[in-house]
Parts: sequence; C-alpha cells; structure tokens
Amino acid sequence: MGSTDQGYPGNILLTGPWSIPCALHNDELLSSWLVRSALANGCDPLTLTGDLWPGWRAWTIDLDRGLPADKLKSLAKKCTTTTNKFESIFLRHAAARVVGAELPIRQCWPWILAIGARNRLRSGGLQYCPICLKESPYFRICWRFAWHTCCSTHHIRLHDSCPHCSISIEPHRLEAQNKSITVCPNCLSDLSEASTEKPSEKSLSFQKMANRTLDDGYNTYSNVKLRAPAWFELARFFYVLSHRLSNPESPSMAALASYFGVKDTPKHAPQLERADTATRASLFGVVELLMNTNKKKLASILTEHGISQEGFCPKGVAIPGCLVDLLEALESRPQKKKGRSIVNSLPNPRPWHEVQRRSIRIRRKLMEGK
Repeated sequence: MGSTDQGYPGNILLTGPWSIPCALHNDELLSSWLVRSALANGCDPLTLTGDLWPGWRAWTIDLDRGLPADKLKSLAKKCTTTTNKFESIFLRHAAARVVGAELPIRQCWPWILAIGARNRLRSGGLQYCPICLKESPYFRICWRFAWHTCCSTHHIRLHDSCPHCSISIEPHRLEAQNKSITVCPNCLSDLSEASTEKPSEKSLSFQKMANRTLDDGYNTYSNVKLRAPAWFELARFFYVLSHRLSNPESPSMAALASYFGVKDTPKHAPQLERADTATRASLFGVVELLMNTNKKKLASILTEHGISQEGFCPKGVAIPGCLVDLLEALESRPQKKKGRSIVNSLPNPRPWHEVQRRSIRIRRKLMEGK
C-alpha cells in the first residue's frame, strides 16, 4: 500500500442499467471507483449509490473505512466479483496494522485522515498528486494515510484542497455533466492543473520509513526492533513533541528547538488526523530527526538542554514503552501548584497565539457545521 500501483485487477461489471464497466485499480479508494463508475454511466454518484443501496445515505459516512456486511453483500451481488475484492481496498486493513487493537466505530482512526463529514460536506481527509491524477484519474488509498504528504513517484507535495477555490476535495459531490473525477465540484476547475512543489527530504524520508513499517509490520528505533503499532505510537509521541518545539513554552525548550533546527513550523496544529498536508509535512521533518537520533544520544541532548521529565512528557501525554528508561534518566521537576487568588479586576488580554488558536478551532467547527 505504500507505493502507487497502476495495475488493473479486471473490470468490475455492474448489472442492470449500469452497463459501462469501470476497472477498479489495486490501490484505488472505493469512493473513487464509485464516483468514476457513476460518471462513466452518465449519472451522479448520488444516483448510483441510491440504486445500489436504496434508502441508505451512503455519502454521509466514510465509505473507504469499510461497509456494513449487508451493504457489502448487496454491492458484490450487483457486480461481477466477490466481496473479497472490495474488502481488500478498505482502509481498516491498514489501520488495524497500525493500531494493533480493535478500531473504534465512530471516532477517528489513528493515522487515517479524517474526512470531517457533515451530511455530504467534507472538511478534509483526501489528498492527491496532480501529476498522478492527470496520468491516471483516480484517488489512491495511500492518499488517506496521515504520514503521506508527498508523492512517492513524482516527489512533489500532495494537495489537500482545490488549488483554484481552496475547498476540500469532494469528488462525491460531482454531477453527471462534470464527466471527470478530476473536476472540482465547487468551481468546476481541473484539480490536476495545480502547482508542483518539492517536499523536504526529511518529510519524504519519514514517509518512506512509515511505509516500510506498514508493509513489513515492524521497524527499528535505536537498534531495537519495534512492532508496527509500537513504532507508530513512538512516531505520534515525537509528532506531539515536535509541535511543542515549534511553540516552546520555556527557554530550555526553545534551546532544544534551536538545536534540532526547528523553524518555520506551524504554531497551531490540530489533531494529527485533521491537520492539513503542509502542517504534517513540516512536523514530520522534525519527527524524522528524532526517530533517527539514538536514544542514548537523545537522553544526553535533553539533559544538556535542561529538559525535565515533565518537559519531555507533560501530564496527559502517554510515554511510549521504549522511552520509559529515557524518561526515568531525566531529572524530575514537578511544578508547584499555585494557590487560588481572588481577582477583583478584569483579566489581562489573552496572548495573540492563544486568540489565533481559538479562532482556528471556531472556524473548523463552523465549516463542519455547514
């Protein structure tokens, strides 16, 4: 799943009025194939899913995570294939290997981009490479992986919104007259006509590391073999640390950020699965540095810069098992609780970065509420 597979496993033939077959690619998202099938047969995606699953509002959920058993059986019955063909492209297979535990039904899945569905509207969750989309117009499975921020084939930054109107990628809202999945349903511009920006080498390196971990089921950190769930847990911890380094709350953290060359990173980053491509690419560049730093060397660096246990792993943040000994080697400097005081005057103005953070959250909630 880490690479782009251009192979054709064979046509999936829809019966009834859907007489024009549409090939399902090995690495294609189910939603992408449904949209292409609808457009190829001269109808809207909404019409196609309405015929496949009468009375079910298919586009209000994330179809790429998986289908209910009855809906999957119904789809297979109308196609010249088995349910196994569709099962193989669901995101839950990759998510299960990353998590190593039972996946939640409604919540975000770790390391799988969240679409932020509100009825048929989306606030994100889908990326694309404009060159790939132009050469073979369909959306790849790997473009839903949070660690993917650039195209492994063309080495350019992925886009997560229309380059013309900045709206999230929503091919399921296309209409029959649009004819191509590369069209933006909002402004009707061609998504493949987008700028090509080179990614940072470190973010691309991290992406390759994560792909290798997913494919092999394990990777190493500081010469210790970790199973995929433990490796991704460590990567998430370093992602959170990288975010804190981009907005250091103490002189020691600022010095550590300077040591690792952390600069031009987002000051306010939402949850990993909801962050935009540019934010994730920037922070993954720092994560790559941390992942490739020997644990003993990292402990020495942290001690040298005066980072305490509380500074390295604040309250509420889970420490990965492979870093417990490193944490114990750091000095503990718990903060003293401040006594409560009665304030008789108006509170001081909030810092600008806090106002900006709250503004981002409010805008996101407004977008999801449309």
